[in-house]
Amino acid sequence: TDVNFSSYILEWGVGPSPSSFTRIAQGFAQTADQILATWNTFGVPDGVITLRLRVQDRAGNQSISSMAVVADNLMDLPEVVSLADGSVVRDSTPLVYGHALSNARILVFVDGVERASIFANVRGDFLVELPVLADGSYTITSRMVVGGQTSPFSVPLRITLDTSAPPADGSALWTD
Repeated sequence: TDVNFSSYILEWGVGPSPSSFTRIAQGFAQTADQILATWNTFGVPDGVITLRLRVQDRAGNQSISSMAVVADNLMDLPEVVSLADGSVVRDSTPLVYGHALSNARILVFVDGVERASIFANVRGDFLVELPVLADGSYTITSRMVVGGQTSPFSVPLRITLDTSAPPADGSALWTD
């Protein structure tokens, strides 16, 4: 520990030589665990950013250290694997199974309207049953919510719900 320590400011700026910085954290006590801040980088533009740490002692002397890092905030899209694009579904309450980020909240949309929501497990798997749908054509999409940020829509899957016709291949018809 340094008895002359006064304060620190941790900040970031865009590019390798930023013209301005945004504060992440400020402190007036030394940290025992060497962690100055936990920072959610959603909203930080992808690419090179510079982290800068300014430390000041009791006499007003300042020491500055900086480091360029790469921000990659492209959020993955949830992936639905239980339904294939263009498939015919014979159950009026289709199951939507897929993969996302661990513990993410998954929003499932039918024709642009949110119809179901569930949390992915620690492996990122999710399974949700849609409410009853009438026979017809639908577009299924999903979004993922992590740390208060919402992903773009997943790849749209177009399905046809037909609970009345037997399977075209003559196989047995199974429903829930």
